[in-house]
Amino acid sequence: MKVVITGPRSAGKTRVSKIVARRQGLVYISSDMILDEALSQYGGLHGAIQDGRTGLIAREGSSVIDDVLQRDGVVFDLAGGSLTNQPSNPGESAWYESLLDDDVLVIGLAPCDDVEEAADVITRREKQRRENDMLEDEHEARVREHCEAFFEVADRVVDTMVYQEDDSFEALAERVIAVISDQS
Repeated sequence: MKVVITGPRSAGKTRVSKIVARRQGLVYISSDMILDEALSQYGGLHGAIQDGRTGLIAREGSSVIDDVLQRDGVVFDLAGGSLTNQPSNPGESAWYESLLDDDVLVIGLAPCDDVEEAADVITRREKQRRENDMLEDEHEARVREHCEAFFEVADRVVDTMVYQEDDSFEALAERVIAVISDQS
C-alpha cells in the first residue's frame, strides 16, 4: 500500500502521517526530510527555498520523490508546496504523474473545506508556533496564497479530503485510517 498524505502548510500532515504509519505498521517518509537530504549540498531544502531555487528543488527532488512513490508499505508526508510548485505541465514531472496511479491513495488534510477559513486557522497555528520571520501581513498573504493553490491542485490529485474540523490530531488520524481501510 502507498499512502500519500498532503495538505497546506501547518495542516497537521506530519503528526497525522506519523500516527497513521505507526498504527498501520507502515514506514513514515517525509518529503521535507528526503528533499533536505537531496539538496544538502545547496544548504538543504530551506536553503534552496530561501535562495529562490525552485527549479533546482523540482529537478533534484523529482527523482527522490518518484523513488518513494514506487515503494509499497509507506505513508508519505508530502508537503503541499511540493504539489503547488510543479511545472505548469504536470507531465514534466514523473512523480506527479505517479500520484494519479491507482495503487497510490492520496489523502488531503485541511482544517476545513473553506479556503478562507482554512487560511485563518493555519495563520493562527503558525503565529502560535512563531516559526516564521515574515511581517504579519506578508505572512498572512502567503498563507492564503498557499491555501488557495493547494485547494486548486487538490481537486486534480487528491482522492479523498479529510477535514479536521474540531477533531484532535489523534481523531483525525483515525478518520484517515478509516479512509485507508475503505480503499483497501
